[in-house]
Amino acid sequence: SVEGKVAIMFDDMVTTGGSITGAAAKLKECGAKEIYVAITHGVFCGKAIEKIKESPITTLGVTDSIPLAPEKATPQIKVLSVAPLLAEAIKRIHHDHAICGHYKSGIRREPHVGSVRNTRLALHVITVRAYLLCLHGYRRDHF
Repeated sequence: SVEGKVAIMFDDMVTTGGSITGAAAKLKECGAKEIYVAITHGVFCGKAIEKIKESPITTLGVTDSIPLAPEKATPQIKVLSVAPLLAEAIKRIHHDHAICGHYKSGIRREPHVGSVRNTRLALHVITVRAYLLCLHGYRRDHF
């Protein structure tokens, strides 16, 4: 049961906003007090922004992996930069160091494992961290 609780949803991407706003509506219908969403990539095409504005989502945290056009900005959407985290991931991959150690995910990078998989893992960890920053306020020292 989510009645009277704070709901947290994570997704890799929002394109039209239908799935995430539908899930948020269902959570609200079931009694969720607040609904926070974190996504890695905000495509936001069509009526996605309108759907988000009209939804019961309290805050939607999104990384700037895809720039948010100024006309799509809304107080409900918090955009957080991934630049410092991606820079560190690139540096670690270039030097053949584990990127997971930097993100404290507990998963070790094996030698010769493709950097694409590790970069995807980094982006998902970034999403979680971006979401937590949305909840607690953006503070640069978290990076």
